Amino acid sequence: MKSILRLWIPLVGVLTLMVGLLYASVQQVHRSGADDPQIQMAEDAAKRLNARESIQDIVPVGEVEISESLAPFLNFYDADGQAVAGNGLLHGSLPDYPWAHCKRRGPTARTG
Repeated sequence: MKSILRLWIPLVGVLTLMVGLLYASVQQVHRSGADDPQIQMAEDAAKRLNARESIQDIVPVGEVEISESLAPFLNFYDADGQAVAGNGLLHGSLPDYPWAHCKRRGPTARTG
């Protein structure tokens, strides 16, 4: 009996570790792709703005009530944080820019 336990306990430990690593790998793959739709929407909108398209032409059709939906939305703000246009509404109107969630107040530049 002791010889069987000496064999099975390390084997169970190794198998548990392997299954845990597999689970963590799958979770990481799912989490790493979670922001892809929002990133694509923002980058596509930036390209269209750089091509001098009107903001009204870039805003997606249809409104999204962000307090009730997880659907992606696109809102535009000026340098002062005032809403310019968008389809993401909070209680029926465009929400204020969330300055409290930014590290610094004011426009930032993205390079890359």
